[in-house]
Amino acid sequence: MLRRLPLPIAVALLVASCRSAVPTSTRVLWIGAHPDDEIFAAPLLYDLCVRQRASCTILALTLGERGACADPRGCGDLVKRRSSELLQSGAALHASIQQWTLPDGAEFDPRDVLRRWSEGDCQHLLGRMRRVIDRATIVLTFDAAHGTSLHPDHRAVAMLVTSAAAAMQDPPPIYGIANRAEVSGGGTAIDFAATPPIPRGSLVSDRGSWSGVVSVAQVYRSQFSDQAIARLRHTPADARRIVAAPVTLPPTVDWCALP
Repeated sequence: MLRRLPLPIAVALLVASCRSAVPTSTRVLWIGAHPDDEIFAAPLLYDLCVRQRASCTILALTLGERGACADPRGCGDLVKRRSSELLQSGAALHASIQQWTLPDGAEFDPRDVLRRWSEGDCQHLLGRMRRVIDRATIVLTFDAAHGTSLHPDHRAVAMLVTSAAAAMQDPPPIYGIANRAEVSGGGTAIDFAATPPIPRGSLVSDRGSWSGVVSVAQVYRSQFSDQAIARLRHTPADARRIVAAPVTLPPTVDWCALP
């Protein structure tokens, strides 16, 4: 059985845009920290999962329990609300949902986030992540250097994913979101910067797939107000292409031992 997307097909798919045909065996995995993080990859997920009908999964590592509430009517039990919205987002993007229960947003350094997530057992957490990654043929996540919005949890996700993949004999290709965005309003408003330079071999969304961002935001009414959704809808054209750049896997690092 074919485990990974063959390199020639992967290159044909990823060099310029997602318009190329995707094999039906493609299994796309988005890994984020919180329910709603998939909004940063939504145009790519829309291209791959909705338009091209790849088999897609969205994994959120936390319950998002420390998030703000943008709904003027209140959010009630925020964890239940965000988990429900995550399921709706998956339906909108034609993706199945997985959700872990790692603690949300309590640290300022991604290495401290990873230490807290691992609870003293790095290998268990890495093994858990490897088992999830192993079922995918393409993995999308954040860029470890900036996490799109500089959120420590976003950067920690990327570090965890790349560390887990680096220890695998046959890891799937890993792609990190290269775009940057400013998050304001307690995390409830997003302004995307202009599309960055596109490294060779990147996966790049079609500019017309920006509607995926708006669709996801409309699902997460606990996180995005009418004004925030309107700002996303009017994002400048030069910021509407999402770039997922290929990640060079680092040597296996026990980040729990880092100073």
